[in-house]
Amino acid sequence: ENVKDAQATAATEIARCCAALLKTHQKLSQMSDYSATFYMRERVAGKLLAKQQVALRVRHRPFSVHLKWVDDGREVVFVEGRNNDRLVVKPGGLAALVGTLELEPAGARAMEETRYPITEAGMLVLVEKLIAYQKPLVKDATGATCQMVSDLYEGEDCDSYVLTYDDPSTCDGYAKTTLHISRESGLLVSIENYGFDKSSESGTSLIEHYVYTNVKPDVGFNDGDFSLTRSGFTGRIRTAVAQRNASQ
Repeated sequence: ENVKDAQATAATEIARCCAALLKTHQKLSQMSDYSATFYMRERVAGKLLAKQQVALRVRHRPFSVHLKWVDDGREVVFVEGRNNDRLVVKPGGLAALVGTLELEPAGARAMEETRYPITEAGMLVLVEKLIAYQKPLVKDATGATCQMVSDLYEGEDCDSYVLTYDDPSTCDGYAKTTLHISRESGLLVSIENYGFDKSSESGTSLIEHYVYTNVKPDVGFNDGDFSLTRSGFTGRIRTAVAQRNASQ
């Protein structure tokens, strides 16, 4: 009987988390676009990569993404229906002089340093995945628990949920999910996913961590906002060529 009570309590808490995510999904679905400062850290091919800071723009229709890395200026642009649905990459640093690359979103080159293709970027897809994971657990919380707390995260008052899973088969291999939802905006602030790891003292290890800050909804982006930034170096070359041609 105690086991049944525990499962019922877990199912209730998971249902509360799922309801919060559904509200977040509704808010995101009503937004035409948004910009944000995006932090990410992912484990790719077994290696935990360094934390990255990215200036992010997302437009929901047509689905469009612009990413610009703060550290080296690397840029990635994807617009549904443009460039045969390929993403355009401008490498960072001195590599930018080589020029741009057009890559298949799910191709090996595009996926070298990321767990997911750019077609799955942004909060909306992430929240949809979270809802899909949790819906079955609402009916049967066997092997899963959920704890809700209110705390301050990245300077925002958040409702935070910690979901733990007893078995890798329960939630696509995850051991624990921690997510933070802003109480003011109702939007996702952060999610951390951990996998089972017998070699770790805690028994888990970080798989992915995403943080969205400085979110500005309904900016009113147009097609031009999803284009690569022209570098000053390239611009100077074009100006010099134009001046030379004019003098001839």
